[in-house]
Amino acid sequence: MAPTTARCLATLTIVAPTALLACASASISTSHAGALAVRDFCARPPADTSCTVQNTQRLNSGYIVTIDRRPPSGNDRINVSVSNGGATTLIPARQPGPGTPADTTKRGP
Repeated sequence: MAPTTARCLATLTIVAPTALLACASASISTSHAGALAVRDFCARPPADTSCTVQNTQRLNSGYIVTIDRRPPSGNDRINVSVSNGGATTLIPARQPGPGTPADTTKRGP
């Protein structure tokens, strides 16, 4: 079974004449969320310096993982949403609104 598919653990419990079927989704850890984000959004196989996980933030629905990418993967910083089931989605960068100064800071490698 692929690690990004949601797994459903079914348990059958017989209580008197009724049968109850419970389904619980498996949750992932912080390190697993980072590994999934790097696997899905960095070069394959990732070089030692091509991607660096800068931050992992826990949410109710999963994690937001911030990754610094370097060539050959890219030359940018991205945010990736990782659900509790392991699905990954790139979060688009927000453009500065009207009247908001553009970010002029430079990030070094």
